[in-house]
Amino acid sequence: MIYKLKHEKPPGSIRKIILWWEKKRLIYFTILFVGTVSTVLRELKSLSEENLEHISYSDLIFQVIALLFFCNICYFAGYTLEIWLRHHYKIFFSTALRWGLFVIGTLLSIYYCLLFVLP
Repeated sequence: MIYKLKHEKPPGSIRKIILWWEKKRLIYFTILFVGTVSTVLRELKSLSEENLEHISYSDLIFQVIALLFFCNICYFAGYTLEIWLRHHYKIFFSTALRWGLFVIGTLLSIYYCLLFVLP
């Protein structure tokens, strides 16, 4: 539920918003890690020995770092959006809506990870 209140004190502070999202960060990265690693292992298993020799590990490390950076930006966007809507439009998110945004954002990140990892 979205609360749009005028001239009323919001139910919670910006600090509480950030704490709520940060407590979910471990869940987010665990899901991304398991999904991405299992996909990479499945793809590596399907490659032949000849193809494995042509993999550049420095490129792979750079891609993993870029992917982690992108996923952090996406996660940060969740509570940034909530803080921005609260500040400018006085819209307050319920816990159910926060969980909904968390699930949608996590699924979009997994989709991006799969696009990034799979050829």
